[in-house]
Amino acid sequence: SPSSVTDIVFFLLPNISLPPNKAAMIYWQASPLKPSTMNATPMSPQVINPSPGFELLGALTNQKTSAVFSTGWATHENLLALASNGQGISITLGVSIEPIETLQNLQHILSEKERGGVGQTQDRKHVAQKIATDLFNYLQSFDDGSGGMS
Repeated sequence: SPSSVTDIVFFLLPNISLPPNKAAMIYWQASPLKPSTMNATPMSPQVINPSPGFELLGALTNQKTSAVFSTGWATHENLLALASNGQGISITLGVSIEPIETLQNLQHILSEKERGGVGQTQDRKHVAQKIATDLFNYLQSFDDGSGGMS
């Protein structure tokens, strides 16, 4: 299920760079699947009615050659609506090499995505804090008060 994919990593290969003043813009699009009626196997997926357009996931530049992009798919309204039909979903990723000015014009959208969108960064911080607290409490349970570990 695409909603279980929380992050996607993109990177430029070593010794590969983008043309000067260009950015690699990464987009995604969701489409429902249905069993194909044209192939011999009845369960082969076939994409039908793709969503109206691609949505921006993030961007890479020669200065930022790798990144972990938060998908936000678990809370994306259109994706959840597609998932509710029970037929399965196909995610298409696209990379477009565009002028760096395009990236600069869309920087406010990317900034919101990099912050994790609606509450996602706060959720991750909360989980990390809970893990740290649980670890501290676990280690403290071994303390017998004598200054050493038992």
